[in-house]
Amino acid sequence: MENGKKRESSVEFSRFAKELKKNAWKIALAGIVAGVVAYPLISMMSSKYVSTATVLIKAQADNVSPFPQVDGFDSTRSGYYETQYALMHSRIVLEKAVRDMKLDENPEFTGEKAGARGADSNESRQLRMEQALKTLAKNLNVIGIRTTNLASITYESTSPQVAADIANGVAQAFINYTVEQKRLKVEQARELNFEKMEEIQTSIAKQKDEMDNYLKNAGLLTFRGIDGFETEQLSIVTNRLADATQRRVAAESVYNEVNGGGKSIESVISLPSVSNHAQIQDLRIALIQAQRTLSEQRKVYGPKKSRHFKSRGRCSVDPKPDWTSIG
Repeated sequence: MENGKKRESSVEFSRFAKELKKNAWKIALAGIVAGVVAYPLISMMSSKYVSTATVLIKAQADNVSPFPQVDGFDSTRSGYYETQYALMHSRIVLEKAVRDMKLDENPEFTGEKAGARGADSNESRQLRMEQALKTLAKNLNVIGIRTTNLASITYESTSPQVAADIANGVAQAFINYTVEQKRLKVEQARELNFEKMEEIQTSIAKQKDEMDNYLKNAGLLTFRGIDGFETEQLSIVTNRLADATQRRVAAESVYNEVNGGGKSIESVISLPSVSNHAQIQDLRIALIQAQRTLSEQRKVYGPKKSRHFKSRGRCSVDPKPDWTSIG
């Protein structure tokens, strides 16, 4: 404080500027020396490329079948997605990816020199597989994207094409593995269903034979058994239905002929369906027999005897009979 006023602090840059000008050649020389020393090291370093493949882990797989899901899981558990991430980096998935992409035959992954492949024995193949798995797992990384059902598979390589092929190949190997596991579970469920169906069919056949034997011993069925009994009952019902249908059609035909034949009795009687009726035929036969009896009694007793009058009474016919009572 000077004279009750605050003195502002000031920074003098002039001294720094003078020092920079004075030592400028030293600074430039140091930069040149550092660049010359670092250039060989930088030129010796190879470029690294990172490729990423994204995989969607569905909480519930699509079901294109009309049957319920065979593969059941609870995606709400905290360890479900972590298990899927670990499975992508597991040996079984990586080994499948190595075989699919033939990385065990690639010298960059097996550590062998090009053209220096040894004997193709089981032990050498296993060693190449182990080396390829180590190289693949060393540069592979699986990361789950927070708050999503996505997982990113990244691979680092000196070649951008190799990095992209490896990332996509591991993702495809994981997808193929999960699909294969679901297929195996469906096959197991189908075999189990077939076994259950065979057991049920055997049980049904056994119960049917026992019922057939019991009913046969009790004399409740014919020699054809349960199937023959059911067939016989069906045949009886079918015959009854056919008879009823035939009678209905015949009655409907008569009804239509009577309605279309006119209103007079003579026109109705002249119809074939009416004149050939069984009751009409019986009435005609009875009338003929009564007329024959009347003729014989007239010859024997004469027209004034009581028996002759009884026969005439039987033969007397109303010129307009009530044909509606005939049916």
